[in-house]
Amino acid sequence: MQMFTLLERLAEPSRIAQRTVRSDSAVQLASIARNLERIFNTRVGSAQAQMDLGLPPPNELIPHWPESSADLQRAIEVCLEKYEPRLTHVRVVPLPIDTERLQLRFRITARQHGFDDPVRFETSMGQTGAVTCRSGV
Repeated sequence: MQMFTLLERLAEPSRIAQRTVRSDSAVQLASIARNLERIFNTRVGSAQAQMDLGLPPPNELIPHWPESSADLQRAIEVCLEKYEPRLTHVRVVPLPIDTERLQLRFRITARQHGFDDPVRFETSMGQTGAVTCRSGV
């Protein structure tokens, strides 16, 4: 069965009628990437129901750079463990900084729950603090 987030099911109720008995890894992977991007663009303390949801604001990271890169890496790992149960065996590795675009980048490797093949995501935080997450890189 395909796994969609609650928000995806509410936004597109027609998807419920399209359920199948087998999982579609690519559909689930795209859903996970969208969810990670939402989580990573949330700032810690901004969701009153889950005060630890999200990443620290960039202005808290800059004064302690480059040591704060490890803090951001750990924050990503914690978010994945707590807020994306469709991933297991998660590993977050920093990538070289994109000096041309001034972006912090991380590679996330994991396994999708219910699938054997490893999956990869690349997440990057730009100078505005906006985070992007791409799957399959």
